[in-house]
Amino acid sequence: MEALLTKAVLLITFAFQAFILYLLVRRRLQQRFFWFLLYITYEIVESALRFIVSDNSVLYVRVYWWTEIGDVSLTVLAFGESFLNVFRTYTRLRWFVVVIWSCIGAALLYAFFKALVAPPLQTTSRAAIIIGLEVAINFALSVVAILYFSLTALLRIREHRWDSGIISGFTVYIALSICGFLVRSIFGHRFGLLNAWLAPVGYLLAEATWAFELGWNELPVSASTRELTVDDLAKLEQYSKTLERVLGRKA
Repeated sequence: MEALLTKAVLLITFAFQAFILYLLVRRRLQQRFFWFLLYITYEIVESALRFIVSDNSVLYVRVYWWTEIGDVSLTVLAFGESFLNVFRTYTRLRWFVVVIWSCIGAALLYAFFKALVAPPLQTTSRAAIIIGLEVAINFALSVVAILYFSLTALLRIREHRWDSGIISGFTVYIALSICGFLVRSIFGHRFGLLNAWLAPVGYLLAEATWAFELGWNELPVSASTRELTVDDLAKLEQYSKTLERVLGRKA
């Protein structure tokens, strides 16, 4: 029964991926979402490989972990691509870059600390380190997602629906994957079924989000969200330095 359910999920996943790839090509988004398109293409190949070996549990686990390396790498690239599509101009500001990397660094440190001090129960030290690396990346991406939606709300960015949809899908998947890690860390294999299906369900929800958002038209970029000029950047830099001096005096 479990093998049959696994095959059904793989088939649904494959169908979603093919539809998402079709939407990207139909809307001619190959250049704008190059890494996301490469990610979806890789996922199609990955799903096909996993489906072929799904009857052999030992081989399936081996294929799963080897293909997971490319999966995680392309996830980071596709996620960062959409983030930069919206905030590339702001990366010229020193404080903006400092805030982003500080938050990512804090998330990575917490994930490594969690993996070393409170690793998943009933696992070897090597397995705990491997899981910890993957979780560290997920924690970092979750922080970037929080920053993304906070900044788009603060700056009142209503455009870039497709970028937001891609990040939303990844966020759902990452959130459920982190939940699975936390459950496994606290309870070990006591909730094996929950641990096994949290990530796959999260990925199906992510694919549904991508298909839904890419199926809608995107609003054109308005004048209020135009690209910043050199003068704009200079003013923002001056304001940030003034704010730093004021806060320093008060402290």
